[in-house]
Amino acid sequence: MTQNRHHKTNKSYSPPKLLSALKRNLVQTEGLVMGAPTSAILSEIYMQFLENNEIHNLLKNHNLKGHFRYVDDIVIICDTIESNIQEALEDFNKIALKLKFTALCISVL
Repeated sequence: MTQNRHHKTNKSYSPPKLLSALKRNLVQTEGLVMGAPTSAILSEIYMQFLENNEIHNLLKNHNLKGHFRYVDDIVIICDTIESNIQEALEDFNKIALKLKFTALCISVL
């Protein structure tokens, strides 16, 4: 560990936008800095904006029954007889090009 007059640094320190995965260094070029104190707040504001301006409209347009959201995970309730989930998923993925929505359908009797 090295020390200068302002703070201590560890030799394994990485800049905030540098991610280490699978023994490779990846540089984050888009989005909010992971782990930054403001990232959670800004992402919540953005998700609320999408929810109020885009997602509610898609729910109505595709006859989806309802939804629940926790942070960035969204669960949608639908009747597969009344709704085409594949078409809905395609429209969800048109909301913001940098976001990727995926679907896992579970049948409940």
